Amino acid sequence: MYAFHSQQNYGSSLQSGTLFKFLQEEVQISREDTKRAVDYVVKEVEAILEKVCAKDPRFGSEFLRSGSYRERLQVSEPNEFDFLVPLEDFPTLTVRCGSKYVQEQFPDSSYLEVTRDLRSPLPAAASSPSWGQKDVLDPLPSHPNNFLVKPDKVMSTFKNAVNKALELLNKTGSVDVHRRRQGTPAVTLTIIHCNEKIDVDLVPFIKNPFPSWHIGWPRPCQKWPSADKVAEIKNIGVDLVAKHPTFWRYSFSRIERTLLEGIDSNGGRRKDSLRILKKIRLDHWKPRYGKLLVSYHLKTILFWACEKYPNAYDWNDLVVSFKRLVDYLIIYLSNCHLPHYFLGHEVNLFKPDDESQMRLKELHKEVITFKCNPECILMPKG
Repeated sequence: MYAFHSQQNYGSSLQSGTLFKFLQEEVQISREDTKRAVDYVVKEVEAILEKVCAKDPRFGSEFLRSGSYRERLQVSEPNEFDFLVPLEDFPTLTVRCGSKYVQEQFPDSSYLEVTRDLRSPLPAAASSPSWGQKDVLDPLPSHPNNFLVKPDKVMSTFKNAVNKALELLNKTGSVDVHRRRQGTPAVTLTIIHCNEKIDVDLVPFIKNPFPSWHIGWPRPCQKWPSADKVAEIKNIGVDLVAKHPTFWRYSFSRIERTLLEGIDSNGGRRKDSLRILKKIRLDHWKPRYGKLLVSYHLKTILFWACEKYPNAYDWNDLVVSFKRLVDYLIIYLSNCHLPHYFLGHEVNLFKPDDESQMRLKELHKEVITFKCNPECILMPKG
C-alpha cells in the first residue's frame, strides 16, 4: 500500500469559504440548461435507437443513461452525453478470461475473448438477423463450430444501422456520425440543438455474460462500501464493451453508477470534492496534458480514498475531503501507477509508455505546486 502525503503539508491554509465559493461560481452548472439539453438528446436518441432496433433487433432500444451527467458529476456545459445500448437475444457465450493469445497481446487481464458455438440454440424469442450471422463473427480455425464475436464487426454493424436510422428519420443533415476512433467503444454523434453542438456517445455492451461474480472484489477486510451495496453490485454484474478490434474489455459503468448513488446521503462532501478537482483538471491541466489525466482517473481515486476512509465523519468537511483527493492524486502520479478500483494493481489506468510516464512526472510537479498554493487557482476571478 502506498504511503500518502499528510494534509498538514499544504503551503497555505486553504479556507472553506474559498472552496465553497469556487464550487458555487466555477463548478456548478445550470440545472435548467442541463435538463433542456438532456430532454432534447434523450428524445433524439430514443428515435434513432427505435429505428435501429426495428431494423436490427440485436441492438436494444432500451438504452441506459451513463457518464458524468447521470452520476451528477458534470462540471462543464451540458454538451456531452453517454448512453449504453444493450446487445439483445444473445445465445450462450463463452468468455475466455485468460486465453494464451490474450495474455500474449495485453499486459493485464481486463481484455477477453468472446466466442459463440453455432451448435448452441438461439433464444426462442430471437429474431433475424441473429448472433449467428457472419457480419459479427470470425471463424476460429482450430474450432470449426466456434466463432469469435468480433468487437470491430459488432461496432461496424451498429454504426451502419445508426446511419440507416438517420436516413429514415431525415436527420442526416442535422446529426453527424463521427469516424470511429481506435480504442473507443462508442459510435459518436454530434447533434445540433439551439445552435450548439452536443456530442453523444452510443456504447453497445454485453450485459453481464458471466454465470457468477468472478472479480476479486471486495478485498479482504474492506469496510467500504456497505455489505448491502456490495450485494447490489454483485447482482448487477460486470459488462463487456468493444474497446479493441478483436477482444472485449470489462466495463464497470453500471456498477460505478450504483456505487456513487447515495454516496453522500450521510452528509458527506465526496462528490463536491471530486467535482472541484474535475473542474481544475478541465481548466488547468487538460489544455497541456490532454487525456493523460481524465475524469475516470479522478473518479477511481475517489473510490480508493473512500475505501481507505470508510467512515461518514471522514468526509463531512469539504476542505479535508478535497485535500485528501489531491494527496491521493499526487501519490498515484508520483508512482505513474493508478490501480483499477475493481481489478486492482495488476491493471494500471495510466498509460505505460515512456513518453506518458515522463509527462505524468511533469503533471505530478504541477499538482504539487497547486497543493503548495491552491489559491492561485481557487481564488475567484476579478
